[in-house]
Amino acid sequence: MIGNNGQRTNFLRNKYHTYGRSRSQRLKEFDYSLPGYPFYITVSTKDNLRSLNNQKIAQFIVKAVDEAIQRFSLKAYILCVMPTHYHFLFELTEASKVSMIDVMKSINGRSGSFGLQILGQKLWQKGYYDHVVRKDEDLAKIAWYIAANPQRWRETGKFQLSDCFTVKWYVEL
Repeated sequence: MIGNNGQRTNFLRNKYHTYGRSRSQRLKEFDYSLPGYPFYITVSTKDNLRSLNNQKIAQFIVKAVDEAIQRFSLKAYILCVMPTHYHFLFELTEASKVSMIDVMKSINGRSGSFGLQILGQKLWQKGYYDHVVRKDEDLAKIAWYIAANPQRWRETGKFQLSDCFTVKWYVEL
């Protein structure tokens, strides 16, 4: 039995040591450089600030994504830039010769540097959410879910008059 509350907290923190440690949500046995698997990515701004309402930054994210599509021969489906995050649905092709991680480093590195110049502070939170779209999942439903994100944002009461949204389709589904 642990005596006081402080000792109990330290015991739990040490036993389940996740605080302050980066825990990857990635699939341990999956090769993230395999072509033909769509990736659903969500990247959030640092401290969930509405940094992407800045049109220069939002436009630069679109530019960085477009350049990554060309540079890495990606098959892109949709990009949705929200005030506090962006979603990107894409897959690697046989010609890509990189991993999903390399693609995200390129996009977030370029846009993060630009955001730092404009804002004077970091743009992105550490890490991002990625989901490998399985063969049994409906890619079109995921794409339409991403496209409907601005409407859901408005319906949940998060919307502010200064909020800006960009949805860019790359393929017709």
